[in-house]
Amino acid sequence: MAELLRRQNDLAVLRIRLHRAGGWARGSERSTVAFEFQTGSGAAEQLGEVPVSALGLGKTLTGAERQQAFALPATIAGQVAAAAVGQPTLWLEFPSPTGYLRLVPWEGLLAPHLNAAVLRLPYFALLPRAAGRTFQLAVVASAARAKEPFDAVDLIGALLDAVFGPDVRVHVFCDAESYGEVSHMLDQHERVQIYDPAHAAEFDLPRRTRQIEARDEVQNPWLRWVARELRARALDGIHFIAHGYYAQDRGAIALASSPLVNTDRQYARFVGAAELGAFLTATGAWTVGFTGPVFNFAPLGLRELADSLAQTRPLHVLHHESQPETDELREAYGLMRSTEPRPAPRLRNSALWVHPHLVSEPYETAAGHDAWLDDAGRTVLLGSSTEEALAGEETPTWVAAGTRAIEQIHGGLLGSLAADRSPPLDAVSGADVEFALREAADLLDRHVRAAKDPSA
Repeated sequence: MAELLRRQNDLAVLRIRLHRAGGWARGSERSTVAFEFQTGSGAAEQLGEVPVSALGLGKTLTGAERQQAFALPATIAGQVAAAAVGQPTLWLEFPSPTGYLRLVPWEGLLAPHLNAAVLRLPYFALLPRAAGRTFQLAVVASAARAKEPFDAVDLIGALLDAVFGPDVRVHVFCDAESYGEVSHMLDQHERVQIYDPAHAAEFDLPRRTRQIEARDEVQNPWLRWVARELRARALDGIHFIAHGYYAQDRGAIALASSPLVNTDRQYARFVGAAELGAFLTATGAWTVGFTGPVFNFAPLGLRELADSLAQTRPLHVLHHESQPETDELREAYGLMRSTEPRPAPRLRNSALWVHPHLVSEPYETAAGHDAWLDDAGRTVLLGSSTEEALAGEETPTWVAAGTRAIEQIHGGLLGSLAADRSPPLDAVSGADVEFALREAADLLDRHVRAAKDPSA
């Protein structure tokens, strides 16, 4: 899939590859990291190879490491800078096995040496389709008492300043402790709605554990509260303001026990990629963002969670570490929401996974076209009634959720069919899967027509 995106969009890609030694799962001190540069269909250029220890790796990571714990050798930085001259955007790719490489804050390490934006290459060639003309964003802010306290009010305000606009509606969910102050702050925002945590009283508390659950079921009371309050309205995005957590090489967000209960001073409640992925599909969201507070318990946990979600379905994903300036948040959301190609933002404290078609760089629509996707990279399997519902002012949640499920299966099928490009539909070897996918899209379209006109 990476090769498909690079060729079709003429991307400048920095490939960071782990060469393991000694059979250790994450690489030992004898393991090395190789850097390669490649543009479009051109030949790959070998930039150099360094021991993992030169990057600050080669040891078990705790998740609490910040940018200062990592390094980029001057020789490699110079080689990358020379190779990327004239390129407006440099895309990062991490071939398997990745080890810890995808958790390194490459954006901050590379930014001082480049006159280019740095983005992370997505794992899917399919561009998710937006729902509705208004961008519906849910903001979930939880300062779990088991972690370092932070001012949720300030961080919510900073996020609103970054994303707010005439075509944006924001839905705010926060801890009971900060509900009153956040409500007061939002009094003057006509297109922002805050929800009372008392409405989450009916949901059971999660069990107390250090483990990150791998079940793809929406069980956490925070997620159930959001889904219940917005059950008739599809979300476009959800942004979490919370500490990260990292265990067994997996990341999660660390939330209070519930919106009403925040008394546990030892354990937060953790939500990982499996449960969050199910929640994103159920609510119809196609963007997800994470902001860690200044003293984030596990920055690498949020970055691992973001990367894992990006690997599961076509999504735009943002990981942001809190800073006084909100420019990165504003520019990142501007790109994720854009309907026309635009320059990529220069990021130092954020990692962003977006589809290349959002960035104002040339791509070969003729050479890259096939029957699976339209010229913008979106699925062509959706019916006309579904398309019309998605283009409406407010898309019903079930329509957006059905669309996300189809996109997820479609995106995964594209990746499994070919290494360099997806074949035309009449050449698909997985004919049964194609038939089932088309049937699912047709069934969704029939339900949309019936909901619009019950007599039809």
